[in-house]
Amino acid sequence: MKRKTLISIASILVGTTLFAACTETNNKVSFKHYWYRDSSIATASVETLVYNVSFEAGTGISDDEYTLDYNNGKYTTKLSLINDDGTEFYRYETELTVDVTYIYGDATFTAQDSVKTSVDFEKSVTLAPIKSHKEIVSHSPLSGAGATVNDCYTKYDYVVDVTYNGVNGSVVVDNRAADNDDVSPVAFEIEDSDDYTYLDNEQLLFALRGINPSEKSAPELLVYAPFTKAVQSIKASFGSKVEGEKFKFTTKGETEATEKTISYYPVSLSIDANSPGATQTIKVATHGDPKTNEWRNVILEIQTPISYSLGTLTYKLVSAEFSE
Repeated sequence: MKRKTLISIASILVGTTLFAACTETNNKVSFKHYWYRDSSIATASVETLVYNVSFEAGTGISDDEYTLDYNNGKYTTKLSLINDDGTEFYRYETELTVDVTYIYGDATFTAQDSVKTSVDFEKSVTLAPIKSHKEIVSHSPLSGAGATVNDCYTKYDYVVDVTYNGVNGSVVVDNRAADNDDVSPVAFEIEDSDDYTYLDNEQLLFALRGINPSEKSAPELLVYAPFTKAVQSIKASFGSKVEGEKFKFTTKGETEATEKTISYYPVSLSIDANSPGATQTIKVATHGDPKTNEWRNVILEIQTPISYSLGTLTYKLVSAEFSE
């Protein structure tokens, strides 16, 4: 039976690194602090968002005896403004957990995939990254089953650390699933940074909240990809505003989720290449008056297609404690 290793599910749930080729268009982005009620004042309070993660199966696995499913998905993000000896910067932390189940014949295997990230970046219009840390544990599916349920997946266990010094940096990728003592740092340079804004992969989705679509409706952003050791370009295309959709989640002081009527921009994240592959769709709340921005340009929903038509993971906001 033909078997093909699929991309690690946990690593693509949120903030996936996309492959791309750069163009020559000047596309610098100036980010606004729309994650605050008053975007002109960067306060020191903490924002915490919680999302439920659900899975809708696709047609990628056709073996009648081989079933894949994801349950109990939860994704949490935390934004803090840090003051380190007089220097202020943002720290953005995320944690994703989701149970993955494989069923092959009468046998069942269930494990928990997880992704933990932390990224520090400047409190500036560029949001220039300082450093990031990522821990990935995933049980990546194969396209065809083997002799037992344990042949249906491959386990990955990685730690990735990226450090920036302006447009230069270094990365250490530690494969904890292998007996690999070679974890030496690899140097890199963000080329084309004169024409493009660069970000760390772990702050990519958050940064969408700081973009004004009337100024940049389809910005391209550079991201360094640690696994391929290449600088990649991602296009964020803002669609037309969707007025007055209802979303149900709790805010500070609420004990039960209530419906909120919120307008949003649909944003498509895709590869800037001839064959872009799957596209993530993100719903970003619109900002109104810059000084009374009630919904802080929050990400309301994320839809992430899984490679090889395995299905789609959908993140829906269920709890929001905003910074003031």
